[in-house]
Amino acid sequence: MKKTRPKPKKAQPLGPDELARATIRRTQSAEDVERAQSVLKTNRAANILEAHPEERGSVRILEVDGVVRAALLFDPAPLEIRGVEVRCARIVETDGENGRKHFRATGDRELFDLMIEELFGYLWARRYPLVYAHGELALFGTQHFVPCFYHPRVSVPVAAALALPARYRVRHLKGDDARHIPNLRTLDRAHRPDVFAAGVPPFHHFCVEAPDRSVVGFFSFEASPEAAWTPKIFAPEVAVRDREAAFTILNHCAAKAHELGLEEMHFPLAAAHPFARICIELGGTAEVRGGAEDASLDEEMLCAVDPGRLLTALIPALEQAAWTPEPQEEREVTLSDGHGAWRLRLRDGSVSVETLDAVPEHCVHMPDWMLTQLLAGYRGGAEIDAPMKDEERALLQALLPRGWPWSMCDLEHWDAEVPRRAACKAARKQMETLRLPWARGS
Repeated sequence: MKKTRPKPKKAQPLGPDELARATIRRTQSAEDVERAQSVLKTNRAANILEAHPEERGSVRILEVDGVVRAALLFDPAPLEIRGVEVRCARIVETDGENGRKHFRATGDRELFDLMIEELFGYLWARRYPLVYAHGELALFGTQHFVPCFYHPRVSVPVAAALALPARYRVRHLKGDDARHIPNLRTLDRAHRPDVFAAGVPPFHHFCVEAPDRSVVGFFSFEASPEAAWTPKIFAPEVAVRDREAAFTILNHCAAKAHELGLEEMHFPLAAAHPFARICIELGGTAEVRGGAEDASLDEEMLCAVDPGRLLTALIPALEQAAWTPEPQEEREVTLSDGHGAWRLRLRDGSVSVETLDAVPEHCVHMPDWMLTQLLAGYRGGAEIDAPMKDEERALLQALLPRGWPWSMCDLEHWDAEVPRRAACKAARKQMETLRLPWARGS
C-alpha cells in the first residue's frame, strides 16, 4: 500500500487568552537567536548581531508559555533623507512564516500589530527617528507606514546596446574586488536611490576590468527565460567610472537579452543617473511612478518614529534649502500631527527645532502620514493641504521643498501580469476594504 504523507496542519491565529499571555523581549542568548531565525526562516539575524553587537534588540521574539510564536528582525542601517544621513531601523522580517504568509494563512494580524507597536516603543527609547520597511501595504499601511519614494526606470533598445564597443572585460565579482565597490558607488552618489527594495530576484554581481586590471565598473545582473518578472533581464545596480565601462556593461547585457529574444532592456535608474543618460542617448526612454496604491503589493515605506528628532537631524538640509545671502528677520512655523508639535525657526540662515510640551491652538495640523511624506521630501511644503498663513506656507516651502527620494521598486509595479500574492479570502477582503489615506484621502 502506498504511504501518503500527512497534510501539514494549518497555522492557527492566537486566541484572546494566548494574546494576553504573550510577552515580547529581545534575544538574550545564542539559543534565542536560533529560535528567532527558525521562526523567521532566515539566518540574517546572526549576521546583523555580528555587525551590531551593541544592538541585541534588533532581534525580538514573542513568546506564549515559553514557545516562540513570532519574531521581528531589524537592521540598524542609516538612510539618506534630503541628502542627510539619518539613523534608521530597517525592518528585515516580521512575524512567523515570513510574516505576511502567516497573516494570509490565518487572517490573524494581532501578532504583527503587537510586534510593530512594541518595536516603536523600543525605537523611541533608543532614539531612532525613523523606521523603514519593505512590505505589504495591507499590513504596514495600517501601522503609520507610508510610501515615500518614487520608482524610476529607464529603457534601452537591445539592438543599439549590442552595437556598442566593449573595450573592457566583464567578469564575476571576486572577494578581492569588494574594496573597489564603495569608491565606484560614490561617483554617482547624488543619483543613487535612497533605498533598495528587499526580496528582489536572485542575481549575480559582476566587475568591469580595464586593460590595466583596474576595476572601472560594477553591476548586478540576472537573466532568465523562466522568470515571472518582466523584463526577463534584471539589473538592479550599476556603477561606472567612465563611458567605456557603461558601453561594456550595456553590450554584455544586450548579448544576454538578444539570446532571450528581447528587443528592449530596462534598468531601475533615475533619468539623471550617468548610466541612464547613456541609455536615453541610445534611443531609450525614462519613466517614473509613485508609490503603489494596490494594497496587495509590497512597497518601500517609512514611518517617522520621532518627528522632532528627525527634524533636528535634517537641520543641515533645511538650512541649505533656505540659504540666502541677504539678512533675514526671524520667521517660524509650528507643525503638528495631532500627537506632538514642533516649532521651526529660521533667522539669518540658521534653523532651530523646538519640541513643544503641548499642541498649541495655532499650528499647521496634518496627519502623521502627510508629515512623514513632507519630511522625506515626497511632498513639499506648498503641497500641504492644511489651513495656514501665507507667510507660514512660504517658510514651509522654503525649508521643506519637494525632493527626489527614489528607490528600486518591486517588479510587480511595472508588470500587471505578475500574479498577486494574496492567497486567502480573509486577507483579500482586508486588502479590498483597506483605505489608503495617502491615495484616496483620509
